[in-house]
Amino acid sequence: MWLLHGTTLRRAERIIRVGPDLRFVEPGAAGLPAENITFAVEGHPACLGSAARYAADKSSNFPGEGGPVVVAVDVPDELVMAAAKELAEGILGPVDEAGLLVAVVGMWGGILFEKGPAFAALMAAWPGLPKEIRSVP
Repeated sequence: MWLLHGTTLRRAERIIRVGPDLRFVEPGAAGLPAENITFAVEGHPACLGSAARYAADKSSNFPGEGGPVVVAVDVPDELVMAAAKELAEGILGPVDEAGLLVAVVGMWGGILFEKGPAFAALMAAWPGLPKEIRSVP
């Protein structure tokens, strides 16, 4: 499934090259690391807004980083499911997997990867995943 992350061109190039970095510290963030990466699911409305809108906002905050773009990556469904399960269990405790991905994507429209097994699996798969940088009009 194609996942979309809005950002700036400079950051997107690094994400494509080395993968998401949970230790990334944004300028002006007082040394606090990112700790997660959130993706919108292509074709689904996201409660946090579209990846393109997020990219435009990020670019306006960091105008020297090459403008707004979207990192698009085709992540296997089982990795997206693992991230959805980790997120749900972090909030609700143990969950039944039946319908979980549909519920998370349907209600939130996004997937959060944070430190844990799903993120480790994403990073292990990253070099072989189809990915691209898409321009934002």
